[in-house]
Amino acid sequence: MRIAALLLTIVLLATGSTACSDNRDAKPAVTLDFTHGSPILLDVRVAEIDSRYIPTIQPPNIERSVAPTPQEALIKWAQQRLRSDGSENIARFTILDAPVTAENLTRAGGLKGMLTTESAQRWTVTLEAQLEFLDDAGTRLDGFTTKVVRTRDLKEGTTADQRSQFWSEMIAATMDEFDAQMQSGLRQYAPRWVR
Repeated sequence: MRIAALLLTIVLLATGSTACSDNRDAKPAVTLDFTHGSPILLDVRVAEIDSRYIPTIQPPNIERSVAPTPQEALIKWAQQRLRSDGSENIARFTILDAPVTAENLTRAGGLKGMLTTESAQRWTVTLEAQLEFLDDAGTRLDGFTTKVVRTRDLKEGTTADQRSQFWSEMIAATMDEFDAQMQSGLRQYAPRWVR
């Protein structure tokens, strides 16, 4: 009986100290802003934004529980980064896929499971978009697709603020990678369309 009481006290002390340190470490949410660099000037008459992605409310998808959603982040990126700077032709940025999913992870059992804070969920965000160049009649002249997938584990017992911060950091890092890959794609596959 005394051993059980001692174990319970250790568990309560361990989880209490973890909760305190987690609250002190919580940071304000990151605001997505893509105006830090020069806009991408495209030699087209107009730059359009389109989306073929339809979010689902079925698990494991959790788009409705995060802000901004991956789709909103991609739209904001295109609005802030892509600029038309020509007299003919069209650039069309199309969102093909933008889910975020959460997979529940199995906890360790026994004493180890009671005394350690483990990952509760594995979040995966996928960003896939296409940048096409069309003539004014709608015929495709050029284009390429960029896809970024990032996975991160969420610890058990996180507060709502910590969960929000976790998502803000994850989507910001994913969008940074997406931005770099889009610029690389433009240089590699469509250099003649960049001013």
